[in-house]
Amino acid sequence: MSQLISHDIKNVTKRLTKHMNNKEYYRIQTEPTFQDGNIPKDFEFEGKNLRELNFKNCTFENISCTKTGFSGSIFYKCNFYITLPMTKEMMYNDTNFSSCYFIEGNFKDLCLNNTRFNESIFTDTNFKNCTFDSVSMTGCKFINCSFENCIWDSLYLENAIFKNCHINSTKFKKMNFEFVTFDNIELENVILPFPTIPFIFGGLQYLISNKDNTDKKISISSATTKKGISIEEYLLNIPDLIAYYTEKKSFFPLIILKLATQASNDANEIQNLLEEGLLATIKNSQFRMIKNYCKLINFIPIEKPSFKQELYFKVIKEIQSFNHIQKEIFSPEISALQNSLLGSTNLSTTIYFETDIEHTQIEKIATLYQAIDNALDKKCYYKIQLMHNSPIAAFIEISTFISENPVEIFQSLEAIFNKGLVVLAGAYYLSEAVAKAKNIAENGDSSPNYPLNEAEQELQSNNKKLGISFKNIAVNINPTINITVNSNNSKDA
Repeated sequence: MSQLISHDIKNVTKRLTKHMNNKEYYRIQTEPTFQDGNIPKDFEFEGKNLRELNFKNCTFENISCTKTGFSGSIFYKCNFYITLPMTKEMMYNDTNFSSCYFIEGNFKDLCLNNTRFNESIFTDTNFKNCTFDSVSMTGCKFINCSFENCIWDSLYLENAIFKNCHINSTKFKKMNFEFVTFDNIELENVILPFPTIPFIFGGLQYLISNKDNTDKKISISSATTKKGISIEEYLLNIPDLIAYYTEKKSFFPLIILKLATQASNDANEIQNLLEEGLLATIKNSQFRMIKNYCKLINFIPIEKPSFKQELYFKVIKEIQSFNHIQKEIFSPEISALQNSLLGSTNLSTTIYFETDIEHTQIEKIATLYQAIDNALDKKCYYKIQLMHNSPIAAFIEISTFISENPVEIFQSLEAIFNKGLVVLAGAYYLSEAVAKAKNIAENGDSSPNYPLNEAEQELQSNNKKLGISFKNIAVNINPTINITVNSNNSKDA
């Protein structure tokens, strides 16, 4: 039997492989274990697809990894170095190290060309005498790492984080540090690019704190001199930079400049810039910038407690005019924006309920879906999940509220369930009277009187005509509230 399976698998992989340029993709052979320096001398890495492997205490000496796919792999105490200078530029061309973990490793005397490290994490890793040529490191995290005598030439670092890192005698060529984070780093004998400093999280603060420390030899690039200008000379340009970005309405660098230099003693001014910048970004469909504003919010002192919540609902109002494509693109960003602006008050909700609908009653199922969709559409992001049992039970998961008045959502659901529980929990949660809401619900008291509008009244009437009955309704909100109405208290909708 095992021989038959083996034979079948070989034929399967053969048929699949004929469609692939990378003939190693559908490999069936077991890869060697790369532990404690065990790299077979006859094993060739070049061109192979070696995803999600574990390497421990391995030394990659003069090993060509051109066009090798290591994505998702873990390298623990591994060393990469080249001692053959005539061939080092051919060893790491188009290598894929995306989403890898490098722990306590060393890179020495390497020339990395078009290599990809996107979303990788480096801890306690050292780079020495390495050239990065058109290398992509977007979204990488460097923790307790060092770079010495390296060359960064067109190195892509957007959204990378450098924490407790030391960068010494490293040349930056055609570099863009936009949206990189400097967190407790040390720079020595480097020339930072002039235009991107106001786009670095923590960059300008670091320069200001080291403006009198001439021993570190930190300069800023300038067409006036190859050696660059001093930090103090760069800081003299800040009034002009503020004037320029104000005229251009580039709010992100403007906020960075004002925060770092305390050019504004009025916290409200910076808050207003944040609001204007974020709303302009959304209005102009610059969705890529939203995550950067979310991060920037954490650097801004907020004096008015309600500012973030008010800004959130202004954002929600802005996106009401989006077409369905814009909403689809914006959807992944709304949760991060909500977390940044609402924090622990994130209004996430799960509603569980049971019905008397059988799986064969297609009309009733469709009506139930339509009723929920009518209640929630354009008010929140949600999904409906039917349980595989009969009669039908279901979950409604509301991940993000986009209504300016979330009570309306619970009120609309009340038109479906006719329980008082849903609108009760929502209304009291939003008024932060959680304990009172639980007490009223558990004692069976009536819900607050929220009159239904015409559409909701019609929806309630249609549900009654169909005779859908609900029971065992449970509401979990964020998850401060957990309230249940059992079948003995249920009423037909």
